Amino acid sequence: MAIILNIETATSVCSVALTDGGQVVFSEEATSLNAHSALLTVIIERILQESGIPLDAIAVSAGPGSYTGLRIGMSAAKGLAYSLDLPLISIGTLEVMAQGIIEALRPQNNVMLAPMIDARRMEVYTALYSNALEELSKPAAVVVDESIFIDKDQGVEIWYFGDGAVKCMNILAGRQGLSFISKFEMRAANMAILAEKKFKQKQFVDIAIAEPLYIKEFVSGTPNVKGLT
Repeated sequence: MAIILNIETATSVCSVALTDGGQVVFSEEATSLNAHSALLTVIIERILQESGIPLDAIAVSAGPGSYTGLRIGMSAAKGLAYSLDLPLISIGTLEVMAQGIIEALRPQNNVMLAPMIDARRMEVYTALYSNALEELSKPAAVVVDESIFIDKDQGVEIWYFGDGAVKCMNILAGRQGLSFISKFEMRAANMAILAEKKFKQKQFVDIAIAEPLYIKEFVSGTPNVKGLT
């Protein structure tokens, strides 16, 4: 079993969890604007000080998601891993979202999972997973229209969730076998089991070259709201 600090900043929630053998020991999150840049290091320091437990690894939710949030989270994770001489674990954000739904709702065999993150305009970052977390379609930026995942929609119910799923509700209202799960928010605690598994299998990434999974090319600009872009 491993003591792992899990960092999630890919979505609107800035979240950190300390886990022991895949179980959450401490966790804290912030949802206020600018939380990612202003509060991440404060949350990390507070959790480490309160726990007093030596770490075995650092895990980071690597995207896709907010460009700014991903850079902040990855930079913090790499800095900690380097300074503490610890291995770095990178986990796809959509996979973590699917794991969170599996833990919370225990979907049956006839259910597929479609986590969605708002990618602006009429696009979402999404992928498709089985109820056993098998990847059925790779993470991608997808334009929301009536045909989304229609090739997979063959008698198996699909659960849509995440802030990107809101864009699909009206467009897909006529499709059968779809369910929209409201009030799901990504948390670093959802990373616990996946991070522990990767640690046991020694699936670490090179700190020097680790990068977020942006999917879409990053184009710098001036955000309308200070904080996430």
